[in-house]
Amino acid sequence: MSNIDSFPLKNAASKSTTRLTSSLIFEYPFDASRCTSRRRSLSQRTLLPRLSVGPSAHIIKFAVENDDFSRKTPKQTLSTLTDDYKLSMRHQELLEGDLKSFESMQMQGAFPSPRARFTGEMWLQNASEIADIEVAKTLELDTNVETSTPIFSHVVTLGDVTPCSYNEMWPWPWLPPTLTSSEYISNSKLPVTFSHQNNLPVVPILPLNDALQTYLGSVRLFLKPDKLAQVERLLESFKESSGKNLQENIITASSSISISNNISCTYWSPNVVACLSRLEAPLANSGILAPYMWDLWPERSNSQIDRAVILIQLVSEFARLLYSERLNVFYDELGHPLCNHQFRKLFSSAKIPGIPSDGTHCFFKSVFEPSHQESPKHIIVICRGQMFSLDIILEEFTTLPAKELNMNLQQILSIAEENTLNRQREEYHSIGILSALDRDLWSETRLHLMELSDNNRSCLQKLEEAMFVLSLDHMKVRGPDRLINEALFADGFNRWYDKGLSFYIYQNGLLTINVCSSIVDASIANDLLRFMHLRILEDAEKWDDEALKSSGVMSRCVSNEITTCLSSISNLVDQPDDNVDLTFPSVPSITDHLCILAFDLDDTLKNIINDGMISFTQLSENVSSAMCDFEMFNMSLLIDREIDPDAFAHLAMQLTFYKMYFRPAAVGSKVGIRRFYHSHYDTMITTSEESIAWCRIMFDSSASLSERRKLFSAAVKKHVQTLEQVRSGKGCFSHMSALREAALNSCDPTAADILNDMSDKPGGSPESMEICCECLDPRGSLSVPVVVPQTISSYGVGYALANGKALFTVCSWKDNPGTCAELFARSLWRCLEELQNFLLDK
Repeated sequence: MSNIDSFPLKNAASKSTTRLTSSLIFEYPFDASRCTSRRRSLSQRTLLPRLSVGPSAHIIKFAVENDDFSRKTPKQTLSTLTDDYKLSMRHQELLEGDLKSFESMQMQGAFPSPRARFTGEMWLQNASEIADIEVAKTLELDTNVETSTPIFSHVVTLGDVTPCSYNEMWPWPWLPPTLTSSEYISNSKLPVTFSHQNNLPVVPILPLNDALQTYLGSVRLFLKPDKLAQVERLLESFKESSGKNLQENIITASSSISISNNISCTYWSPNVVACLSRLEAPLANSGILAPYMWDLWPERSNSQIDRAVILIQLVSEFARLLYSERLNVFYDELGHPLCNHQFRKLFSSAKIPGIPSDGTHCFFKSVFEPSHQESPKHIIVICRGQMFSLDIILEEFTTLPAKELNMNLQQILSIAEENTLNRQREEYHSIGILSALDRDLWSETRLHLMELSDNNRSCLQKLEEAMFVLSLDHMKVRGPDRLINEALFADGFNRWYDKGLSFYIYQNGLLTINVCSSIVDASIANDLLRFMHLRILEDAEKWDDEALKSSGVMSRCVSNEITTCLSSISNLVDQPDDNVDLTFPSVPSITDHLCILAFDLDDTLKNIINDGMISFTQLSENVSSAMCDFEMFNMSLLIDREIDPDAFAHLAMQLTFYKMYFRPAAVGSKVGIRRFYHSHYDTMITTSEESIAWCRIMFDSSASLSERRKLFSAAVKKHVQTLEQVRSGKGCFSHMSALREAALNSCDPTAADILNDMSDKPGGSPESMEICCECLDPRGSLSVPVVVPQTISSYGVGYALANGKALFTVCSWKDNPGTCAELFARSLWRCLEELQNFLLDK
């Protein structure tokens, strides 16, 4: 076997040298039959010759250093090298013992001067003699070959196990290539998704004294002694007077909750504050940055329609799982089954404005739920402020073919562009801004809109019944910082904020999601996003070209067929209300599957829209946002040291705040309590005496490393204990919200005033936190939530932790000069780096 480290390729024109270093590496047992994807570009067909089904193969991993690619990323390696500089690599099969001619690599074109480094792969097939012969042929290219460091060659045989794993070559450590969507799909012949609902426990009701003591422990850390004594007296007075009666009201209301007849109490719904929120919809909703932008769907011009088609197909697949009740039951880390009720409200749901509170409607029905109407099978597509209804579901809940989806979306773009150019947008334009108005004003405006014409009633019904909203934005969003604002606001015209689920896709293919939090939690939408991510991963034909080149992997061609369920009907009683008026006239169609929603507007509505546009612009421009992308995050380091990743993230945020303001922060985080029947989430105070002590000792130069680590371990342990306590239904904030709502319902203004005063204390309610946090998926998905600060002096932080990447979105209000999202994000990045070094120090 010949040994070679590198060989130069000379360019006659420039007389410069490009060095090709090569080292041989191999993947998991290789099956050449997998390499039959039709998705190969010209460069791939050249670099990765089609392999016959043989017993063995080689992979040469090489790095090229030359002088012209300093601005290129590793993902652009092979395409730049082959397309721009015509690198051709050709070889022919070595038949059994017979050597045929082999032409080695030749470089054509000029190489100007800075430098960069690229990596790629070259596949060689069949017998081990090929490596020897090709190296020998390569040596003939130049007599000045440097051979200082030898490489090695290995033949990969089926079933071979080697020290170099495939994962070492995989470019996205947070997205293991072996993941599949099978975990979402049930193989049972019976309906599964909601079969366990009646066996779930109801959220436990804390004794009044325990709830008040837990609350007192939360605010104790942030109050001065005199203020703390005053709070203690108020709570003691409340417990002895109104508290007992209100607690009895809650217990009575809870006992009336019957799972068998699906009766629930208004103010004993966990976190009822979210359901009764009167904030403008952009502030009350949850924005999410899609995980695909970090790997399989990076930014690429003119990819909007192609990716929109794939998005519609994959969302329809997930909806089909719900329709056939074949979506699996999910479990938490301790094996507790989670409530799936919110999945009923993920599709075809809408928030209806009202006074004094809003209502919600859900029109989605599974095949096993008796109903006098079918589930809606259309979506709303919004383009340049104009709304279109597109039927995407055909008979037996099959999806409209990709070709027709593409054609209809292209037609929508054409119509929207034509109307824009002709300045005829008034009848379509700006209706979406109404859903961003003050809730009382929007309630009155909606009634006026419906009274104006039957056409408006029909269009509004189409809008509210749709499976979801897809916005085709004409902007090219540059950078994740801008995406954060887009996920929450954008211009307001291309949005409908009262829809349960909305997707916003931009011209360069990037994607954000908006979820109406009054209807469904963002964590439920994250399950959909993760399913879509895995389905894209399973089929490389759905990948972006650059992602495909950087991975060097062909499609696994996992089947996406979902078999038809049994036709028997389940007598589930856990059903949404389906008493809907269906007497509205139909909307005229453009094609068999497409129609435009043209609302009739009078002068009153136009004035409201213009005023709403001004207030919306002022609101959106007042939010500052920034992104912290920590690409050195070492998940295995935390696992090896038995450190909870969520605790690590929260301690990093607390240390960041402490360094910026020299005091501890009241940090609150949403915690899902889906172990219980029809539950959503509670709020957890992650700041503790242990975490404050650790932040202080990190500023003490005289403290030893062992002392710092001891306090760090204590803070992590306390975080894990509190997290499990809240997940077990023992958090205090839902209970305090229920007491406050019970006081209002009982017309007890004194008790309501006491509880309102308590909620205004730092750490006294989810609305009074100095840092409001949310993480959607502890399993490592990179779906990053966008959190709006609850007060003008606070921060909103959404985060996602995965192997190789930690992402944080930071928001603050510009009206407060004491907070700065960009400064917080930069400081957080430095603290994350410091923390990892702190754990690595000996």
